[in-house]
Amino acid sequence: MKTPNFFCIGAQKSGTTLLHELLKDIDDVYLPSKKEIHFFDQDLNFEKGLDWYECTYFSNSDKCSAVGEITPSYIFIDEVPKRIKDCLGDEIKFILILRNPIERAYSQYIMKYKSKEEIHSFNDALLLENSRTKDDLQNNKQYSYLARGLYSKQISNYLNYFNKEQFLFIEFEDFVKNQDSTLKEICDFLNIKKDKKIVNKVIHTSKLSLFEKVKFNFLNNYYNPLSLLTSSGYPKMSRRTRRTLMEYYKDDILALEKIIDKDLSAWLQ
Repeated sequence: MKTPNFFCIGAQKSGTTLLHELLKDIDDVYLPSKKEIHFFDQDLNFEKGLDWYECTYFSNSDKCSAVGEITPSYIFIDEVPKRIKDCLGDEIKFILILRNPIERAYSQYIMKYKSKEEIHSFNDALLLENSRTKDDLQNNKQYSYLARGLYSKQISNYLNYFNKEQFLFIEFEDFVKNQDSTLKEICDFLNIKKDKKIVNKVIHTSKLSLFEKVKFNFLNNYYNPLSLLTSSGYPKMSRRTRRTLMEYYKDDILALEKIIDKDLSAWLQ
């Protein structure tokens, strides 16, 4: 039995489910069948101990070089990087898929709205975030639309415990567009062989905002304006809200660019 040597830690609503599906098809990768184990970010699980975690989820991992877990909330919960280092050492590798924080926030909102966990408009949900999440850990996990997009702060927390060379940063749109080449980049990062070529898997457009649907459909050559207008049915993001969110995230995006050495100016257009 091997312990995990890599994690995909997020971000939420950024293609981690697709990544789980793709990595499970790689012969030298072991992932638990269950995505999002929540061992390191939920006290009730963490208190069961490392032996429970390993025996429950990694008992059949011996034959694989890359053994990992995909739990996107790990990037967001402050205690997680220290817990990972204390339990598994300081040589762990981390994969992080980064999505435009505005689109990520809206996608999280739509998820909550569809499940009827959210009854407010997108605007009102953003305005209520501070009062809802203050001193309430469960609400902080559920309704942190804005806070989860402050990537530079969250990554900096991890860099207090691990070196930057241990992180692979992937842009969500590149991943959606170029799944095979992104998977090769991940396999190279994990020092394993990508044993088969993949054809891009379909991203369900219900998981994307209207703005992203237009971009996604252009990329995939099947743009259908009528279907976009009739298939949403969810509260829209106003232009004013988008401009406000660009201003809200601007400083964090500029800080993030320096951390990951990538141009993210498209997020601010």
